[in-house]
Amino acid sequence: MEELSKMIENLVKVVGELKVSVGSIGRRMGLNLEKAILNVYKDALIGLGIRDVDRIEKFTYGDLDCKFFERGTKIEVDVYAHDQEAYLIEVKSMLEESNVDWFNEKCKAVSELIGRRVKGRLSLL
Repeated sequence: MEELSKMIENLVKVVGELKVSVGSIGRRMGLNLEKAILNVYKDALIGLGIRDVDRIEKFTYGDLDCKFFERGTKIEVDVYAHDQEAYLIEVKSMLEESNVDWFNEKCKAVSELIGRRVKGRLSLL
């Protein structure tokens, strides 16, 4: 029984270390993938007539004042492009109905934050 208990403790420790490693890899891959997607969309948006590619970026806003959502909600959009128009693009590898609803809510909030109407688009990777 004592030997089994030690084996379980060791297994819990190894699983915890594995969890940290996998999480770290996932975060790094996610950041690199977002950067690659941003570059792909720069070319696509140039094709749509957006000439100033320096104004294509990721949009992030922390809603600390509960202006749109619960306190501390982070509003993130993968691609925010703007010139005379404002475009929001969210890239998903898998799309669910809740993603569409959440994206529409983010578009409304961003529109109010920047003081202009936005054109939103969900895109599958």
